[in-house]
Amino acid sequence: ARTNFTTGSEDIELYSQQRVSTTANAGVAPDGNQTADLVTENTESAGHYVGRSVSAWTAGKTYTMSIFAKENPNHLNKRYLSICGVTASFGVTVACAFDLTGEGSYQLLNAGTNPSAAITRMANGWYRCSFTVDATVTTASGVQYRYTDDQSVAVKNYQGDGVSGFYLWGAQTEEGAFPSSYIQTPSGSTVT
Repeated sequence: ARTNFTTGSEDIELYSQQRVSTTANAGVAPDGNQTADLVTENTESAGHYVGRSVSAWTAGKTYTMSIFAKENPNHLNKRYLSICGVTASFGVTVACAFDLTGEGSYQLLNAGTNPSAAITRMANGWYRCSFTVDATVTTASGVQYRYTDDQSVAVKNYQGDGVSGFYLWGAQTEEGAFPSSYIQTPSGSTVT
């Protein structure tokens, strides 16, 4: 059994937002329902991301963070999606950047302890991106889903164009060395 520690797994519009705008239920999700949220960068020169607090981190345990993502077909500029675990639980901001084109690819950056990653191409332009790493501190902290204009720099400030972004759906954080099948969670609680 696995537990998804990310509450509101399909409610990306309720996550903390930094220099992005979110349109709820703007696209068809991998499960066929109109529940995917479109997250679009603004035009500021800074970091662009959504984040969610997770209270599950325990030092010495392995966690996998995953999300389903699809590039906005109306984008102006090429963007990469980064999954980041913040410094409080990992000693550094750990990150992996994903290219959501073709068969999909990833690049581990600021990888932390025992990192690994995977990207799985799905139907209708969707990819499931996952990043696995060991926590080094027992504390509550967050997961960020960031944009970058350079796959070799996962946590980067850059000039947004106000149009480019991704559809996001199905955020999941779980203890384990690989992503399990998707576990939907409501906004207020985790689900096993």
